[in-house]
Amino acid sequence: MIAKSPLLFGVCLGAAFCFPMAAFAQQIELQTGFVVPWDPVSKQSLAEHYDRLQKIADVSVSVIAGGKIVETRSSLPPSAIVSKRVEAPRLTLVVQNASGGQWFGEATAAWLSDSNLRAQVAARLVALAQARKANGVMIDFEAVPAGAQADLLRLLADLHGLLSASDLRLAVTVPVADPAWDLTKISARVDEVVAMAYDQHWPGGDPGPIAATDWFREVVARLAIEVPLAKLTVAVASYAYDWPSGAPAMPVPVPTALAVARSHDSAVVTDAGGGAHYSYREGSSVHQVWLATAGDVYRQISFARALGIRKFALWRLGTEDAAIWTGRITSTSRSP
Repeated sequence: MIAKSPLLFGVCLGAAFCFPMAAFAQQIELQTGFVVPWDPVSKQSLAEHYDRLQKIADVSVSVIAGGKIVETRSSLPPSAIVSKRVEAPRLTLVVQNASGGQWFGEATAAWLSDSNLRAQVAARLVALAQARKANGVMIDFEAVPAGAQADLLRLLADLHGLLSASDLRLAVTVPVADPAWDLTKISARVDEVVAMAYDQHWPGGDPGPIAATDWFREVVARLAIEVPLAKLTVAVASYAYDWPSGAPAMPVPVPTALAVARSHDSAVVTDAGGGAHYSYREGSSVHQVWLATAGDVYRQISFARALGIRKFALWRLGTEDAAIWTGRITSTSRSP
């Protein structure tokens, strides 16, 4: 549900950049927030906005080569914060095939092909979910080769059976533009499909919108057909990418990106096609920066809701535009 109320003039990107055009206070309802252990700001954001979420996706488990499971410290807020809620958000353990910023696609394919390792990993994940009093498990495997998709489906089916027997749920994240991922088959094996509707342009590619309007609408419209709406969660992004000349981008929190623009006296431009961007020079390098702002999140959720989609997740807490929580965003996207 998105409630609207009038607000006086101005488009605001964060607190720093306001453009003179009609605007509204937009209340964005996000069901799920991803929190990560390597960024203290992520945990801080969770503590501040805990009462706005129904589910916490805690990125705290990895499965690496050989099916070895590595746990990291949970990012859940202190018990004093938790106790303020009559009904605390549900906890989901997010399980990645990554460690140290590297995705282990080929290594994942290797252990997935071993039925014994698959069974061991599935049993261990159920035990972890129970030990942490989680509501379920979310598999977030990336860079999985196309040839390993059948084995991934087998893992999902086995894990779903074990979790269901313990009254726990299984979710899986999926890319939105990779034909190797059969979303119909995946949907049949899980309780929730979390579609990552972002990274249209990624760090290793050319600079551009994180999720342009037309691109987002195309992929989400397809999702609404391929995945049962009752199982579908659309994950939206709020972060920035900073591309130096001739080099991969670095992910940057939106508030940091806005501060950099301010320090270089760079104008932040919002395009009709979606996404705010600016450039600045640092030494001999010209940086291109693209941001996924609260305005983008609002427009994306509004479009998805018109298709009947009702569940949304944010990647991620700690990098988001503060306006997501304050509501100082606009319902349209124009150049200033």
